[in-house]
Amino acid sequence: MTEFSGKHSLAKALDAFAGGALAREDYLLERFAALSGQRELNAFISQCSEADVYDYIDNFIAAKPLAGIPFSVKDNILATGFPTTAGGALLRDFRPGQDAHIVGQLRAAGGFLLGKNNLSEYCQGITCNNATYGPVKNPVNKDWIAGGSSGGSAAAVAAGIVPFAIGSDTGGSVRIPAALCGCVGYRPTTGRYSTDGFIPVSPSFDAPGIIAGGVEDIQVLDQILTTHTPLPDTGLESLRVGLPVAHFFDSLEAELGQVIDRAIDTLAEMGCILVELDLTEALALNQGVGYPVACYEMLREMAVFFARQGIRASIADIVANVAGPVEKAALEAQIYSDAIDRAQYLAALQNNWGAFVGLIDDLYARQQLDVIAFPTTPIAALERRPLGEDAVFDFQGKEHSVFLAYTRNTEPFSNYGGPCITVPAGRTVSGKPVGLELAGVKGKDEKLMLIARSVESALES
Repeated sequence: MTEFSGKHSLAKALDAFAGGALAREDYLLERFAALSGQRELNAFISQCSEADVYDYIDNFIAAKPLAGIPFSVKDNILATGFPTTAGGALLRDFRPGQDAHIVGQLRAAGGFLLGKNNLSEYCQGITCNNATYGPVKNPVNKDWIAGGSSGGSAAAVAAGIVPFAIGSDTGGSVRIPAALCGCVGYRPTTGRYSTDGFIPVSPSFDAPGIIAGGVEDIQVLDQILTTHTPLPDTGLESLRVGLPVAHFFDSLEAELGQVIDRAIDTLAEMGCILVELDLTEALALNQGVGYPVACYEMLREMAVFFARQGIRASIADIVANVAGPVEKAALEAQIYSDAIDRAQYLAALQNNWGAFVGLIDDLYARQQLDVIAFPTTPIAALERRPLGEDAVFDFQGKEHSVFLAYTRNTEPFSNYGGPCITVPAGRTVSGKPVGLELAGVKGKDEKLMLIARSVESALES
């Protein structure tokens, strides 16, 4: 088998194929072996067979851009040949008759689907401590959480099983686990990639996301998925970087805060112009956006999705079959204690959301910002704990919600709808990965990727 040196990134693998340093079939067999050898991570709910791999090798078309490249997808995304469970027992035997749009695109480009990734049940948790399929373990340290809800996807990439994985991101579900596992996680402008074939959380905010080893990999995949081309590199000098210090930089875990401080100092040394921002008014509006909309939409949209797929399951059936206590409580709240009525939902959409988006658009324009930067999460990876004990954690002498802590920084810019990307900022003294999130103007995804690649390079040096 041909040796392939260096990080198993998509871009490096494609270069190795083109230069003859690596055979496509060898690379695929190496990744399949890595999948078999990393079962302890529990990153997959289902996977291909060895026969599937050899059948693909016998029939792939080398001219296709992703020929020989394996990938995985979060198990709330439809894919023929595999069950789609959404992390729950209710759908254990659900085998869809079609691919999600993005899966079809990647397969048409020659990619090979290695398997379906473990996740938080119905995307409702943040630790990927799945009650039915077991917890996902962080490849950096198996005693740490991988994050969620796309935790299996991040673990699969961080472990080198696949060069990239597709997850879903409603309020941070791609960026959070990418940050905790030391990967790059990209959420595109809402609508840039189709969510057709995704079991919904909140159609207003849902977006497919990519987890990969580097920003260049994201650029390669974005070209395949959209036909957009990367912008030429212009470096970081004179780049205007907004820093929303209040809220986003508040109450950071000490070691994580030190890593972020060094990352911001590096940006300044590279010639970036740092602009302190006040998002108080926007954040106040945001409180009336994400939760009311997502809470109203989720169970309704999920029930409709199931009906269209021929699955006989009511909202009551869905909730009754949820095994995880955290996830069950989250769904029950959407029916009972925190139920949102239609008037509240429409007010959130028509009043708060529009005003919030307008304020963020105005902020970018008025301050002439190229990007806004902040810690992806205020805390690094927590230690894994048993089911029922993982909903809260102690921090600075107080008990905090794990879910609210991890989504605190990612959720507002999800609701804005612009592109966001987390890049590795470094590691804490105890070795935990830390992510720096960069948020861009809606529709300016290529510009954000260009900036992120330059920031990634600066932080690696």
